[in-house]
Amino acid sequence: MVLILDNYGIHKSRETRRWLAENPKFELLFQPTYRPWVNVIERLWKTRHDTVTRNHRCRSMFDLCQSVARFLELVQPFPGNGHAVAHLGSAI
Repeated sequence: MVLILDNYGIHKSRETRRWLAENPKFELLFQPTYRPWVNVIERLWKTRHDTVTRNHRCRSMFDLCQSVARFLELVQPFPGNGHAVAHLGSAI
């Protein structure tokens, strides 16, 4: 089983390498370093940041977490064009 990963440090940690040695059916395939656009999920996280977490006006962490949850409820993946956002400005 091939797991496609970014280059986050934990993916290469001693504990991870030990686990992989004990579970040889898994193989790690690392994406190129400093190429977040290669990883489709990074586009979603960028949109979440641009839409919800950057310059937010939430009064508490709870409110911010609710806004993030609402964002994730509204964003729908569409093959070929990344994602679509349904009226986020008024929904959050």
